[in-house]
Amino acid sequence: TIGSSINTLDKLAAAINSAGLGVTASVLKDSSGSRLSLVSGTSGDKGNLTITSSITDTTDKNTALGYTGSVTGSDATLSVDGVDLTSSSNIVTDLIPGLTFQLLAPSAKQSDNSLEQVQVVIGNDITGVETAMNTMVSDYNALISAMNAQQGVDSSGNSEPLFGSPTLSLLQQQLMSALNTQNPNGYLDAVTADTGTTLSGSMTIQVGNGVETKIDLPQPSGNSLTDLADAINAANIGVTASVITKGNQSNLSLQSQTSGANGRLTLSSSILASSNTALLFSGTAGTDGSESTSSTTSSGTLAAIPSASDVLAGSISIRVGNGSSQTITIDSTNNTLDTLADAINAANLGATASVIKNDDGTSSLSLLSGTPGSAGTLSISSNLVDTTHKTSTTLNYTNSSDISTLASMGITVATKADGSLDFDPSTLTSVLNADFSGVVGFFQNMNSWGQGFSSMLSHAGSSSASGILALATKSNSSVESTLNANISREESMISAQQKSLTAELNSANQIMQQLPTLLDGINQLYSAITGYNQSK
Repeated sequence: TIGSSINTLDKLAAAINSAGLGVTASVLKDSSGSRLSLVSGTSGDKGNLTITSSITDTTDKNTALGYTGSVTGSDATLSVDGVDLTSSSNIVTDLIPGLTFQLLAPSAKQSDNSLEQVQVVIGNDITGVETAMNTMVSDYNALISAMNAQQGVDSSGNSEPLFGSPTLSLLQQQLMSALNTQNPNGYLDAVTADTGTTLSGSMTIQVGNGVETKIDLPQPSGNSLTDLADAINAANIGVTASVITKGNQSNLSLQSQTSGANGRLTLSSSILASSNTALLFSGTAGTDGSESTSSTTSSGTLAAIPSASDVLAGSISIRVGNGSSQTITIDSTNNTLDTLADAINAANLGATASVIKNDDGTSSLSLLSGTPGSAGTLSISSNLVDTTHKTSTTLNYTNSSDISTLASMGITVATKADGSLDFDPSTLTSVLNADFSGVVGFFQNMNSWGQGFSSMLSHAGSSSASGILALATKSNSSVESTLNANISREESMISAQQKSLTAELNSANQIMQQLPTLLDGINQLYSAITGYNQSK
């Protein structure tokens, strides 16, 4: 609204811009006069402006300042592979994952009046990968150089601060071990260690263009991933199999003994994993009430099982709010849902357990906190399994990469034997041109070398509570605290001794000050007894 503080075009433009209306205002000036220009902050059809003006120019005969729209906002239209699409912006990012279109101008018209097509070629960013690899090697060498400098001697032959440090030695060992780790060519789906998984079936493996080899699990005793790995290794087909376990998950990792495309593994898996059904907990937290809402009580259920009489195994830990976690372990007296509920209720854990019948005929264990609100939120950790009914899944194979080592891409340990790396860009370029996806898989795929190296770096640093540097820092802090405590005690003892000595010196000084008077008294006594006058 025009007023005493907003009564010129410049002031009006400033007021519009400061109001945050989604419009940018500016004043255009030329030989014909001045105009207020308005530009929408939203592109496309949704950004069209609707302006109603009742402003007049009081200096020029109260001339009305009407609004004239010069440009109408419109969405961009484009056709991708024959599909008509629209976009409110000329920067289109959501048509093809990972690809951004920048629409600079309409397509030119051809002689038949049709629009000319634009061919988009998506290529591998070889230069970008080479730059990233070079940066990785440079950063690694900078780290090694800094570590070596701390373990050496200075120009005077004096040991550097970390000379002989076991922490740096252990870090160097981990770095070198991680560098030399071979990248798995592929792996089977993970199995869970605590669900009693048994395997059956077979798989076929082909190395490069070689003959397919069928691998059977040695039944009935061979029913684990380790047995399957032993069977593959015993077949001697140029493939090394190993079991990798992280937490309670285990994978079968396969490594071709032939590098590059000639060693590419083609695998078809019919391995069936049969496992006890896990009874995981799903629940809601308790909430505190307010003036408009009432509090809620935390509750939840374990995963449903076909029958309440199924035999269970494992244990369940229950914690209410910030209380202590208490564990109920399945034994011969409480190995069904009913007896487990009785055991939980008898333990007075602060939660009530009951068995509920679901609409589909299955049964679940329901848990209800005995404390309403957030203070009674249930924290449940369940390792329970149903041993009566098992679930079966096929372990599929995932190809990771055809590249097994860093050396295959031109990254090798330097010949000067200081722990640093050498990098041959031409080798990497050749590999990228021949097997770009293999390089990507080497660094990015699950269980790949890149993922393992990244994890090692993360756990070695100070960000992880169990990392080498974090543990060393904690140890140093503990030693420093002990030294500071000892220094404080020594200073206290010194202060006490100082006070004691000061008191003794003061006492001695007083005695010495009294000695002349005492000697004079003795002389007088001596003179009185002997008649001898010392003054003569």
